[in-house]
Amino acid sequence: MGKTLGKIFLISLLFIGVLHKTSWALKLRDNSCAGYLRPPLVALAGYTRPISEVTHLGLMTLNFNAIYEYRKPEKRIWGNQGYSYVVDESQEPRLKPYAHTLRLAQLINTHRPDIVLGIEIESNEAAQRFAREELNGQYIAIFFSGLRENTPRMAYFIRVDLPFIAEFQSHRDRKAFYATTREQVAIFPRDVPQLNLYRENEKKPFFIFFGMHAKAQRSSAQNADRNSYVFRTTQFIALADLLQTQVFKDAPNANVILMGDFNTDVANSREIIPISRILTSSVNNFANIPENNRYTHTYIDRLGRVQYLQLDDIFVSRHLLRRITQTKILDLVDENGVPYPKVSTRAERDDLPTDHRSVFMLIQIP
Repeated sequence: MGKTLGKIFLISLLFIGVLHKTSWALKLRDNSCAGYLRPPLVALAGYTRPISEVTHLGLMTLNFNAIYEYRKPEKRIWGNQGYSYVVDESQEPRLKPYAHTLRLAQLINTHRPDIVLGIEIESNEAAQRFAREELNGQYIAIFFSGLRENTPRMAYFIRVDLPFIAEFQSHRDRKAFYATTREQVAIFPRDVPQLNLYRENEKKPFFIFFGMHAKAQRSSAQNADRNSYVFRTTQFIALADLLQTQVFKDAPNANVILMGDFNTDVANSREIIPISRILTSSVNNFANIPENNRYTHTYIDRLGRVQYLQLDDIFVSRHLLRRITQTKILDLVDENGVPYPKVSTRAERDDLPTDHRSVFMLIQIP
């Protein structure tokens, strides 16, 4: 109990630090659930949009590939059980070209989504600065630290004029059995941040969001798990179990939305079947997008071979499909508003602000 109260206190301080310069008012409540802490409840004070006018929510995934500063590079080393990757402490992080940062901000400022799941963010400081400076203070950033410092993290960027109550929950400590190493491991080291949206004076959320950045397709457990297929599949199984036991068990008609970079080709992968059995891909089941243009990432291997993969998506509860009014994949545009061309080489891809295309969805509020 003492440790739980300590965590509540520390996270409360974090949110107070994040929110004290905005128009948000902080509300706290002790609402731990099944061993997973729900951080403080925050509600907007003095919002400008009347709730009667907010009939739809605009949602977006955005893999930043860093906002201002890339992570420290890693080096591949050979050990008794094969290759593994470690942080190269002799190297300094590289700065991201500021023009690239502005292009990512332009994407948000142009489409004005209500909620953005930001992926591959280097720090809380970067997320707060981006919301304050590049998004002109029109969004608040809620950063989730994950379990490791030199790893991509996530943040929700939420419009400050959204007239609802938001509640956040971390699942970074959730464990699952990893068959490759035959042990229980923290299966979401990058977290699976949960966001619940409430109307004032309502006890049940009308939307429950989850964000995910699945394990990259890099061999792990000293190469025993090729391309991390087993680890990633275990992540999807664990997330499906989380949804079934902590959401749908008590609320079978819950309005669940899962946004993220799943690091597997969503349209064709067997790994993600545990998720697709209970949620539906908005890109593949609603969007009027030709199949050859549904890619969100250009993968180029060491031999220069190119694959256009749909790694990013927004999944929804099946009954929510009828409430979706728009789903599309957004192209990045340059400073003149001209879309960047489709790339086919590493050099072309590395010259982009990010190596992912964003998914945008407009959904009617129940």
